[in-house]
Amino acid sequence: ASKPAPGFKRMQIVEDDDDEDDEPVKPSSPAKTPSPKAAEPFPEVKVEHSRQGVEKAKNEANSLFSKGQVEESVKWFSKGLWLVESKKVTDVPSDLHSILHSNRAFANIKLQKWADAESDCTEALALNSKNTKAKYRRAMARQELGKLELALEDVEHVIKELPDPSSNKEALELKQKLSEQLKKKSPVAKAEASKPAPGFKRMQIVEDDDDEDDEPVKPSSPAKTPSPKAAEPFPEVKVEHSRQ
Repeated sequence: ASKPAPGFKRMQIVEDDDDEDDEPVKPSSPAKTPSPKAAEPFPEVKVEHSRQGVEKAKNEANSLFSKGQVEESVKWFSKGLWLVESKKVTDVPSDLHSILHSNRAFANIKLQKWADAESDCTEALALNSKNTKAKYRRAMARQELGKLELALEDVEHVIKELPDPSSNKEALELKQKLSEQLKKKSPVAKAEASKPAPGFKRMQIVEDDDDEDDEPVKPSSPAKTPSPKAAEPFPEVKVEHSRQ
């Protein structure tokens, strides 16, 4: 009963032993900024608990950044943000609060902390939707994160908001690069579509190596009619060897 029908091979379905399908994909969690109740970050960075102190933290961070001390600048931006978001200082305008986030985002871009940069830019834009630098920097971060459609959307908004778009070559170049990347992404998208849906295994069909299947099945020959040179059939039937 286990033999295959004539003309067919017996096949065996086995699981493709591929680790990448065994573990469910976990979404990466964006880096969180310190919550208002979080412990004071970078206690070694001393900043006055006032609006002037926050301004000083921003200026010091900008100065450190311009000197190439990017990680140190992040500490000062973070300290200024903590003072505002922990309500230690309550009279800081939203524009300044937004700039602290967008400037820290730029520092995170330099440190290649793309998710942190994207998060900071989103916070900056929530505080001030006209923060064009934040939108441009988010486009940069999203490009690196592979969020090409969102990055292109951001940079297109930036170009529209500029009084003279041609003056910002960086934005125009970024838009061009993103457009080219999206065109190249199409075959990749098709390859991604071939992956199994979540909860399914990718299967592989292989031939079962069985000797009884090695010999090809020969089709049965149809019955042949007697050839002209065969022995005379029915000799008792006498017929003249002529057309008549």
